[in-house]
Amino acid sequence: ASMDTSTGTSTIIPDQQHHQRHTYTRRGQPMSDADRQTMIAKWGSWTLVDTKERPQHDFYKEYPNRDVPRDKFPSNAWQIDKDYLAKFLPESLALVQRAQEAILAEYGKTEGTFEERSAMFYVEHISRQELNATVKGLERSGRGGKQEGRPSTYQGGWTTANGWEGLKRRMLHAVMTEEYFVFAMGGHSASAGHGNHFQQSYTLQVQWILEAVFARMGVRHQARNFGNGGLGTVHNGFGAGSVYGPDVDVLMWDSSMTEGEHAAPEVMARQQILGGVKVPAIWTFRASTAKQLFLHADADSGYVGSGYFGIDVGTSLAQIQSMPWAMQYVRCDNELSQLCRKNEYMGRCWIDRDDYTPTTEQKKEPGGRARWHPGNRIHQVTGRVLTFIFLRALKEALTEWQEAAGHELSDDAWHLTERYEKIRNKVKSMGDDQGSCSDEYGAKHGMGYVCNYGMQARSEFTPRSYPSHTSIRSLMRPEMKAVLGEAPPNAYNPPDVFNPDLHPPTGEIDVLNIVEAGVDFQSVLSPDYTDFYKKPAFAAPPKVPIGKGASLHTRSGDDFCDGSVDSFCNRGDSQTCLLYGHNDGRNTIMIDNLSGWLVMNLPDLKNGYIAMKMDSWHWPEENPKTEGWTTINNQRRLKATRFEDDNYVLVGNTTASSRRGLGKRKVNEHCANFVFEYAIDGKITALNKTEITERLEVVARVVEVITLLDDPNYTGGRGKEVEIAIRMRGCPRLSGKVFAQVMSTGHEAEVKMRSQDESKL
Repeated sequence: ASMDTSTGTSTIIPDQQHHQRHTYTRRGQPMSDADRQTMIAKWGSWTLVDTKERPQHDFYKEYPNRDVPRDKFPSNAWQIDKDYLAKFLPESLALVQRAQEAILAEYGKTEGTFEERSAMFYVEHISRQELNATVKGLERSGRGGKQEGRPSTYQGGWTTANGWEGLKRRMLHAVMTEEYFVFAMGGHSASAGHGNHFQQSYTLQVQWILEAVFARMGVRHQARNFGNGGLGTVHNGFGAGSVYGPDVDVLMWDSSMTEGEHAAPEVMARQQILGGVKVPAIWTFRASTAKQLFLHADADSGYVGSGYFGIDVGTSLAQIQSMPWAMQYVRCDNELSQLCRKNEYMGRCWIDRDDYTPTTEQKKEPGGRARWHPGNRIHQVTGRVLTFIFLRALKEALTEWQEAAGHELSDDAWHLTERYEKIRNKVKSMGDDQGSCSDEYGAKHGMGYVCNYGMQARSEFTPRSYPSHTSIRSLMRPEMKAVLGEAPPNAYNPPDVFNPDLHPPTGEIDVLNIVEAGVDFQSVLSPDYTDFYKKPAFAAPPKVPIGKGASLHTRSGDDFCDGSVDSFCNRGDSQTCLLYGHNDGRNTIMIDNLSGWLVMNLPDLKNGYIAMKMDSWHWPEENPKTEGWTTINNQRRLKATRFEDDNYVLVGNTTASSRRGLGKRKVNEHCANFVFEYAIDGKITALNKTEITERLEVVARVVEVITLLDDPNYTGGRGKEVEIAIRMRGCPRLSGKVFAQVMSTGHEAEVKMRSQDESKL
């Protein structure tokens, strides 16, 4: 079951044929019956109820990308019921229009034509010739500063005719096939929304409004906020199709503070295109990425504007207070900047509930309110820009359907398979001179495979899509997982009690309540993408002995850290701000020189590439499992085996070093006998301290990666289950630990693995 952290619960139930269905639960703030009726009288509500019996099973999945031919729809399907469509399409268009008008009213845009009132959300269409000519002016300047980019960068942004058509088609496809519609964002702490409640981040503000709209049309919508503080995106981007999810329809990059290079957003986009099931539209804050992918691969891409075109600059307190509530304190002149900053956030850490009392004192408000972390009012503007873009595309798509003769759309008008294959094949074929990926990750770091092969990945970092299927632990045998143990539980169960800070004050325009208004929500299909994450069969016994000294360090309730509005994790007893809600966690599996082998099976290695992400700056005491041990696995061995060093009682000294060193380590930071070993199907490769230092590639800040296998002929092009294991040896416990996150290509797995060690691995 997925969980809602606001006013209700979001439930998933299996139908009689074991297909999952999802029912949206209202999140809007409480209203009196009289106020609700007044609101409905002004804005309208959803009134359509389908009284006919419709197919409840997921018949769409029998066709590639759910592209059902029109003549294959069941006879009772609503999509071919002309009488129902004559009601459904106008009702759906009215709902979309209602949502748009509510957003415009929220920002005081009530005078003039629709085009005039919606100018702050205008999306410019740029020709191929103009985009090919330059990137200058395609990105805006700093937040709230001098507006030096082209006007659309301060409105809704820009795209191409091709990109806009692709976005519309994805929305139409979602409605036609009762599909997931997923928006995912990868970014840093500011885009993650640090300092605010997780639900206040702009990514989740998209779901906050759109989910109810889509639910009326039979579509399950989810937005996923994959922001990680202190990082960029490359740690997830190398395996984006798995970590962000194979079902992403629109992918966004927002990490300019931590990723100045052009290759990181490009590899993130390439991997989402190559490594998932769907081929997403790429909407981004990096214009060069949108340009390169469009020009070389015809990818559907665009740039997100700020919306500041429609936000007044506050010059006095009286003027600010006269603005619409949503606009207040968003932009101020220099003299009032501190006043705006002071009023930029709304949030609290705890609201009393009947079934749980915190055992740790709760802070008054969330931390993390650094000057570079925008408050919820600014996040909401960006969220509304994105929401309006999606609503505009959805309205145009529904209008095309309504205007089709007999409401009969040809398959060519909404099928996606041909479009997906065209874009994916072109990305696979992009040359070394096209884009930045090959120069940065190929020529510089020897990892060119991430540019043209779809990687699969497993990680312990949160958030991640389908968390129980995407952890490194999902690749482990039960006996290996037993060594690690379980994630700690949340201190209490969802939902959270009503939090007024997630809603506008009473009497202000309440977009969520306006779009939720109407008859009860009906269940919709919840398509199952978990089959994408293949599980190992473990048909053969382990080829190296399973170690006993690894430990798990993760967020409480990490199986519910999926980055969505419904996520519910990181709420353990020790938390000092339980309502913060953020999923952001650099979680680890730690091993040290006494831990023995950490063993995993990659279920479907195909193209012959395996890489691990590692950290090398943690302290020995961070691994409690080996406390007091003096031998590997804490066992006395009478005779060494081929898997153990003769000097299994470890001795030696280490050199203390910087915990946060970001560059290449010096050789003397390891003890003299240090060895890092990895085994692929039992074949062991040992690297001494010099060799591991040379093999590790620092591809970004605090992102160290080592390629373990680079052999396209390893499996003969056929999927194969492969055991992979790692360990460290040669130093005493006081000098070594490792963590892992796993990464690989094709149908492989990403072992992102961190090493922790005073001797630096």
